[in-house]
This record gives sequence, C-alpha cells and structure tokens, in this order.
Amino acid sequence: MISRILVGFCCLLALPAGRILAAAGPPLLTDDPNTPGPNRWEINTAWTLDRSAQEGSLHALNFDINYGLGDRVQLKFEFPWLLHDADDSPRESGVGDKLVGLKWRFLDQEQHAVSLSVYPQVEFGGDSSSGSETADDGGRELILPVELERTLGPVAIDAEVGYTYQQDSSDEVLYGLALSYAPTKKLDLLGEIHAVAERGSGDDERVFNLGLTLDFDETYTVLASAGRSLGQPEPDEPNLLVYLGLQLHLGKSSHPSDESGPQAGARRRFR
Repeated sequence: MISRILVGFCCLLALPAGRILAAAGPPLLTDDPNTPGPNRWEINTAWTLDRSAQEGSLHALNFDINYGLGDRVQLKFEFPWLLHDADDSPRESGVGDKLVGLKWRFLDQEQHAVSLSVYPQVEFGGDSSSGSETADDGGRELILPVELERTLGPVAIDAEVGYTYQQDSSDEVLYGLALSYAPTKKLDLLGEIHAVAERGSGDDERVFNLGLTLDFDETYTVLASAGRSLGQPEPDEPNLLVYLGLQLHLGKSSHPSDESGPQAGARRRFR
C-alpha cells in the first residue's frame, strides 16, 4: 500500500504546478509540509469523537498550538482533555498524551517539483496519577514522518509516510494520502485515506475521512471532518470518527498578497 501511494504521487511530478493550497493537516489525519509563516500563530481548538464497538466512545477537547519560525519551520504543542464513555465501565476523564514537534520544510514547490518536509514529534504521557484509563502510563513515542505536497490548479495532493518508535509496545508504520479541491477562495473540500500498521503484524488499520475548511476571514477558519474504517471494522477499530473545530490565525502575514495562506498540520491520531 505504501509503494502504491509513492508511485502514484511520483507520477504527478511531471505535471505543471498550481497555486499553493493545503490538502492536509486539520481536520484530517494526514499532515502536509506547510507552516504558519514567520512569527505567526495557528491555534486549533476542536471536539473529536473516536467510537468503536469494543472501546465505546472516546471524546476529546483538543488544543493544538503552532508557531512559525521563519518561512520553513514550525513549532508545535498539542494536548487533549479526554472523556471515555464505555457501556461496561464508568465514565472517565483526564488529560491525554501531550505532543511536541518541529516541522522543517526543506523543499518548496516554487523552486522544485514538490514541497517536502520532515516533522519529528515526541508524544509523552498524560495525567497517569489520576488512575484513569484515558491517561497514558508514561510511555514515550517518537514519530518520524515525511510529508510531500503537489498542487495542480485548484487541487492539492499530499502524501505522508512515517515510522513510530514506541516505548511500551510494538513500533508502527503510518501512511496517508489526502486530496483537496478549492471551489472558491474560502472553501476547501477534503478527502483522505490514512493507515497505521503495527510492525510485523501484517494488518493495517485504514480509515477514510471526508471534510472541509471554511475561511470566515483572515483570522478564523472552521474545520470539520467525519469518517470511519475502510470495509467492515473490527471490534477495536473506529466505526465513527468526527472532528469539529475552529482555527485561529494570529500575527501579521509576511505575504499579504497570499489570501489562502499556508496551513500548519496537526496530528490527530486514532487507536
């Protein structure tokens, strides 16, 4: 599956480039190479739902804070407040895993065929002292993804491939393909296929998402998506994924003529 994504993406390199769009990032799982821009903040606040037959419903109020250092670097800090609601256990809540990261876009489509970035991130435990199942037990994760983007007129295509080193469980491989279509300057229609595979298991947990972003003005953007597992989900796989959020842009743009603006990615992970 990974090789098919990469081969398909490479076939796009010979096509002429379009204007810069953002196919991935919030509200999708797949990330993109874009960054907020010099001295600009991008803050995503969202309610998310991850529901499966075995695990019940996992709600989260997610806070994702990004800051641009120059044109090519992004700093990230993300944390959720989780609420776990299962049929056979009492409702539990607590602070979930925290995520810090640094994105570096070292190729730009304006000078090269694609935009390309690396985005190392570290995830560490939540409020384990609470004893809640929503909190992590202190295990760390090192996430090492690479993101590619190509724009073709009003269409943007993003691909992401990465590896996750996990302290307390088997390592994982992640990959995704996202597409965006901009019928207007303010509206983007989104779609993706994203997967996580436990190393050595041979099983991929694949999901698809459909969503949109709608710009109210230069400061506020509405984010929304919904999806589920591909095919008939296993008991522990999501039969419903929902993301509803508001994106806040702060700081003056160094490129006032760019109305669409770059968009910073945020990793929203499922089981």
